[in-house]
Amino acid sequence: MNIKQRFAGAAAVLLLTTVGALGQNGISNGAKPTQPSQPQHGPGSSEATSHSVVTLKIADGSQGGWIFLPANPGPSTAPVIIFCHGWAAISPHGYQAWINHLVMRGNIVLWPNYQNSPLTPTRQALPNALAGVKAGLRVLQSGNYSVRPDLDRVVVAGHSAGGMVAAGIAARAVVEGLPKMKALMSVEPGDSQRGGVASVPLADLSTLPPDTLMLILVGQDDTSVGTFDGERILHESTSVSPLNKALLMLHSDDHGSPALIANHFTPYAVLNADGTFAKEPTKASFSRNTAYIGVVDALDYMGTWRLLDRLMDAAFGGEGNRIFQDPSVLDMGTWSDRVPVKRLTRLN
Repeated sequence: MNIKQRFAGAAAVLLLTTVGALGQNGISNGAKPTQPSQPQHGPGSSEATSHSVVTLKIADGSQGGWIFLPANPGPSTAPVIIFCHGWAAISPHGYQAWINHLVMRGNIVLWPNYQNSPLTPTRQALPNALAGVKAGLRVLQSGNYSVRPDLDRVVVAGHSAGGMVAAGIAARAVVEGLPKMKALMSVEPGDSQRGGVASVPLADLSTLPPDTLMLILVGQDDTSVGTFDGERILHESTSVSPLNKALLMLHSDDHGSPALIANHFTPYAVLNADGTFAKEPTKASFSRNTAYIGVVDALDYMGTWRLLDRLMDAAFGGEGNRIFQDPSVLDMGTWSDRVPVKRLTRLN
């Protein structure tokens, strides 16, 4: 065998070795597949109608809050999303990536503080939030800003204690003189299990308008509140047709790297100073329930963000409760090796 033949044989062996190491999908067999990327179009995507976010302070204190307006370009009118934070998560910084996503899709986000500090009495959370929403709507209707609120297109969403507050806002809106909430999204709501003054109480949900679209989302590895209050909201909203509401579970998936962990802090979504999504946790992890705090990943843009976007599209666009019969709502995309991410499951 001459030198040329020996070289060709060695090259063929190297090529076969390389293909074997990479596998059929071009992914190294020694490396785990990566998460789905954020979609370019549709619910949960990076698609934007505005490219800047204007931040306004309503007022300081437990009955104040923040307003986030779409700009560059700004629409003349925009739907309003009332966004209720988790207990003691008073700074919007912890949810800023999700807020910016909503605003850059052409929505107004109204953030009621509902507390001064963790020492605010839990019984004051809902009254404070209602006062903050009223104050925020007065600011939006003042005529001082180019974007006006479309009060026929208002929804409310909340996380953790904010999920309880959001449900209360939806139930009390009409009697409080607020616009009717077309939809409610309560994410990992809680925690009423502690009882007494230690927990945020759940309002009387029998007053919810019957045509309210309700999406309740719980997390598989959420050991902070579990499913208890999600199930309460589902069952105590007796005036709302079962066809108009869904209780979904977001699942963890360790197939790829970094893993997707559906814990109590999944909705936290931090923006870096340069405007990019946080990929490093903002706090140390002490358990699976506290892993990846602040990180923006597929559980955000394929999970919480996509679901709220779809819920709003259904509430404002005429799809109505057909959203809850669409099996694609449960899809979470695929890992880079084309294995599907664990789908949402419906619990009702």
